[in-house]
Amino acid sequence: MQALSFMEVDELATHHSLDEVYVHQTSVKAIGPNSIIYRAEGSISLILQWGSNSDVRRGDGVEVGQSFPFHCDIEVPLDDPWDLSLAETVYSVDTSNWRDDAADPDE
Repeated sequence: MQALSFMEVDELATHHSLDEVYVHQTSVKAIGPNSIIYRAEGSISLILQWGSNSDVRRGDGVEVGQSFPFHCDIEVPLDDPWDLSLAETVYSVDTSNWRDDAADPDE
């Protein structure tokens, strides 16, 4: 199994690891002549890490748990719309609250 990397989260920390995924809603986003696109929306819980694992063990690095909303679009051919092994998936994580909180000088 390939590890997922989220570009939006890669910009926040040196490393991150996926802890949990919560899917709150699924829907059909679009049906075209050859494919169907499903959308899943929810939240992901991640561990954000600054520094290496040995830095964290020595107290020179830090890990912080954080949750972000996400959605993913899953496109599959209409020939077999339930076979997700044929899917092309695009993920998006909304990190705007993290950035907004970091930019707020009153907090």
